[in-house]
Amino acid sequence: MKKKDLATYFARYKHLSFISLASGINPLLMFLVTYILAIKLKKDSYAIFSSAWIVITILKSVSFFGLRESFLRAYAKNKNKFFELFLALISSSIFYYFICLVFLLVFSIYMSNAAESELYKSFSFFLLSYVFIEISNVIFMIKNKLNLLSINHFLQSFCLLSFLLYISFGKNDFLLTDLSKAIFYSSTATIAISFLLLTNVRQHIKGEIVLKNNLINSKKLIKYGFFFGLGLIFQQFYNLSDQLLYRYFEGDLLILADYSLSYSLISVTFILPAVLYQKYLIPKMIINSESNQDQNWALLKKIIKPTLLISLIITIIFILSINFIEIYVFNNKYNLTFYSILLSPNIIILYLALCYGSILYTKHYYRQKVKYMGITVLINLILNLFFLPLIGIYSLLISTLFSNIYLLISYRKYFYEELQR
Repeated sequence: MKKKDLATYFARYKHLSFISLASGINPLLMFLVTYILAIKLKKDSYAIFSSAWIVITILKSVSFFGLRESFLRAYAKNKNKFFELFLALISSSIFYYFICLVFLLVFSIYMSNAAESELYKSFSFFLLSYVFIEISNVIFMIKNKLNLLSINHFLQSFCLLSFLLYISFGKNDFLLTDLSKAIFYSSTATIAISFLLLTNVRQHIKGEIVLKNNLINSKKLIKYGFFFGLGLIFQQFYNLSDQLLYRYFEGDLLILADYSLSYSLISVTFILPAVLYQKYLIPKMIINSESNQDQNWALLKKIIKPTLLISLIITIIFILSINFIEIYVFNNKYNLTFYSILLSPNIIILYLALCYGSILYTKHYYRQKVKYMGITVLINLILNLFFLPLIGIYSLLISTLFSNIYLLISYRKYFYEELQR
């Protein structure tokens, strides 16, 4: 290998490692938040938090409804209209945030538990901080501000973890009301810091505000981002909605706490690939698709087999370590081994689905992804509605497995069909 090629290789590797490490800190910190809450809260309170967290996770996908992908596409075609697109991005995100805010206020009003009601109110500030971060991330990505992008990735989780540790320090009884305070204070800090970081690129965000153009551009971003946002909502809904169904159909908070924490542990195994794809590969593939889609196909073909091997290794390690985690990390407070082992095949399935499905974020393919995700949501919902009254919590295991299998088969079939054209 020539010196120039070698230097290019290491430069790319350093760039990828930098983004991956910085982005990976965020889900790791969020897992620490989950871990602390699982230890500090009573088991039924943890189940209530898990249900509320599912709602806010789904609403997060609504609050920035495909705007990142639509903005990147619009910018790739109109790089000279950055300021107009930036204003449209802000206007569109405000529109979606207020939709989410209405949902959260309705949830807080109709909750019989006062502490749970306060939790939903605090999440409205958490959601606002998420919108600030997403806007900043898009701008930092466009302007190649890797240092600011890296800080922004773990800002929200770092603030939440910090205030959570501060408020819970020395407390034997940590309550949902204490968690609500931690969420409110951390969200306020996140918004302030994210705004200050954004001022570092203010020299690039200059132009004339034309309300008519802003309205037109906002409508375009919303229109082009619709299918991206819909796909993400479907993804979050089929991943998490079964736990909400169990909560409100069956209502056993103790069993739900066991399953929810087991599912969270499974989710930890996706931190690295999710970061690589969502924060680096997919945005690059969206931009490349406008000029060199063949490069995207070639890349994905190379990583399919390594992805399968890595997922097998991670699954084996997870199965061998889960009993240790249950006994020595959570002190047998939760029944994790049973649910985690039954959920573990999903690791392999979802690793491969992530690989095959990533190409569907580019060009016109995303409509097909939304179609598959919608069918998956329907399968998951039908299976749960049928099996929940019969077998309870086991319905979640069955619906999750079969939904993921369908998704993988659909992605793989479409991947090779398009590749052969």
